[in-house]
Amino acid sequence: MTPESRVQKKIVLWGGWYGSHNIGDQVLLLSITDLLEKHLAAQLSFTVLTDNAVWVREYTSRGSSSRINPIQSRRELFNVIRAIYECDLFVFGGGVPFYDQTYHVMVMGYLIALLRLFHKPHLLWSVSSQAVRSRFARTVFRWVLGKASAITYRDEHTRALFASCGVNLDQMEMAPDPGFSLEWAAVEEGVEILKRTGWVDNSRPLFGLTPRTLRSADGEAGTHYEAKTPAQYRQEIDCFAAALDWLWEQGYQPVFIPMNTVYPDDDRVASREIIRQARHGGVALMVDESFRPRVAPTLYNLCVGSFVARVHGGITSMLGNCPMMMYAFAPKHVGIMEMMQMKVYCLNEEGASPSKVIEVLASMLGSRQELKERLSARLIELKRAATMPAKQAAEILGSELRGS
Repeated sequence: MTPESRVQKKIVLWGGWYGSHNIGDQVLLLSITDLLEKHLAAQLSFTVLTDNAVWVREYTSRGSSSRINPIQSRRELFNVIRAIYECDLFVFGGGVPFYDQTYHVMVMGYLIALLRLFHKPHLLWSVSSQAVRSRFARTVFRWVLGKASAITYRDEHTRALFASCGVNLDQMEMAPDPGFSLEWAAVEEGVEILKRTGWVDNSRPLFGLTPRTLRSADGEAGTHYEAKTPAQYRQEIDCFAAALDWLWEQGYQPVFIPMNTVYPDDDRVASREIIRQARHGGVALMVDESFRPRVAPTLYNLCVGSFVARVHGGITSMLGNCPMMMYAFAPKHVGIMEMMQMKVYCLNEEGASPSKVIEVLASMLGSRQELKERLSARLIELKRAATMPAKQAAEILGSELRGS
């Protein structure tokens, strides 16, 4: 290692949701910092801009050996400015930082203004988007994209948005979600969690269910990105209830695996509604506790299949070599299933129905062994490709790559 490579490099990360209690957002932050630590020979320190610094500090101290300093974005404005002034690289992503909400778009514009003021490079790390209709949002996004040192995107929907914002296609590359590189915990941790649900190892084969509670704090159906009607939320409940009943009747043990257990985004709310509605709801098991992000793949690894409405439910299923089907209520779900080469098992919200759920479930479980082999081979490819943004970061920072 050269003396230059030992110089400390300061990296600031912002993705909008790193402070949430959603396992997927935690997976993103842990995976990105893991990849940078693994592939860059420089000493690295990370500053995370978040609305929940206490929670970020808590889960990263348990889940990462990297030096991660969270800053409360709204309360520590001076520290945010200083962190950007002192940084060597600013990272947007991964996840979905591109969506049509005025406050969020204004924050992105503010960050880019600071980066331009201080002449700091920024990288877009395997980002995704929702539908964007606002002219104001597209104007700000064009500014974000046009000044980026490197752009990687997660799906074709996002590539189309970026192209419509005037980005040259030669300036951006598709890269897998960093979560595909997550190093996961020992399976024994997942076993202990499942035992606390009442599961017995020699009972029926487990099948994981991960719905999303499509409600916001005011009681109306909704997501982070776009409003959902009560009828759309009821449709999700109907579909998962049909899955639960069919699985039990076919000899499987349904188990609910929540990716978020904090109100108002608590997946257990939807799970309990599904249990109340299903004919066989009383026999379902439910993980009724929070768990570490690195434990998620171990839980799905113990299942013969999964039905998920969370992007990182699908990703951590793949990590655990668990064939999955997706309840796709947003473009990001379709994009991630395409990346995993599992789009045929993607149930689009527009065409979702209990009968369609059973049809797709039966098809997936009928091809389970073949799918496990395909997923294993595809994961190797995705893990390799997921290193691309880390290598781009090394080039921007002028750092050597480990092993090079």
